[in-house]
Amino acid sequence: IWLDVEAEGTPGKFTDALAYAAQRHAVQPIPAPHVTVIYGVDHIGEEAVRRRFRSLEASLSQLREGRNDTVMWPPLASKGVLSDIELEGVDGGTMTMAWSEVSLQSSELQERLVDHVWDVMMCGGSDEGGEDYTTTTTCPTRPTPWLPHLSLCYDNPEGTPLSLVDALDVVAKHPFLLGGGDGGGGERQGHDQDQEGRRSSARKQLRLTGLSLWNTEGFMDEWRCVDRIAFPR
Repeated sequence: IWLDVEAEGTPGKFTDALAYAAQRHAVQPIPAPHVTVIYGVDHIGEEAVRRRFRSLEASLSQLREGRNDTVMWPPLASKGVLSDIELEGVDGGTMTMAWSEVSLQSSELQERLVDHVWDVMMCGGSDEGGEDYTTTTTCPTRPTPWLPHLSLCYDNPEGTPLSLVDALDVVAKHPFLLGGGDGGGGERQGHDQDQEGRRSSARKQLRLTGLSLWNTEGFMDEWRCVDRIAFPR
């Protein structure tokens, strides 16, 4: 389950940034700019997954109304840049990959929303032969805390060209990824630096446009979007 950062059918500056990152590193571009909410929903059939996913539109709307909010999923604040590798079975790793990212800040509300998506998708009960997690003790525990990030590139870890230096170059060419303007420029210096810093902090928010369900079996060029929920503007 991904959080979308661009409206469906309207690729924009985030798509351009990912294309530049892929070209910079000579790797395949990520299919769509996104923030992963959860992954590994493979214990039930695709039609059951679709039904559970569609139910999120109503339940997330109810949660929004319950907290008297204007947005379905609050924006995420950027906090830095990271380039790293993970090896399955090493230090708790669940997959083998290298990646570069813009790291984002979670919050208590964000964690509750991820909990809700996890409960619906992973613990929603038996469906089309899936395991009935609601009547057993086998419902998997969600990994915490949530570590939201906007991935810039994926690669295999062995001999990968991905590096923090190159990830920083991507952000320098696309400063909006860390809340800057569309074209460079540093923060203002002088007596009004604190006020400018507050403005900068306020705009370091990644607005989310929707939720999407992806089938990520096979190679990255075989990944496909199965369904989408657009958030109200």
